[in-house]
Amino acid sequence: MIVRTALKEVMSRPLTEEQTAQLKALEDIEPVPDEDCPAYSYEELKEMKRRTDERRAAENAERSVTISLSPDSMRKARSLGAGYPAILSRLVENALNDPELLRKSM
Repeated sequence: MIVRTALKEVMSRPLTEEQTAQLKALEDIEPVPDEDCPAYSYEELKEMKRRTDERRAAENAERSVTISLSPDSMRKARSLGAGYPAILSRLVENALNDPELLRKSM
């Protein structure tokens, strides 16, 4: 027989004496590393974080591309001022996230 209970319902109930005793008994037990959850040194954890940060930065790095724009489009873009490449980037991103505009432009 399967019994399903919502987590919210379970968490709203107070702990039983048995559950409280089990948790208190666990307080004094040291964790035992195994192959699924090995113990890592501070240096190893620091290296993992560094690699994760590097990978995340590489994934989020902007890429430079070359596109061809009509003279009229370039004139309008340049009229936006010194930050026009960033504005063009946001325009392209917004257009790519708008299915209807994307469909119209194809």
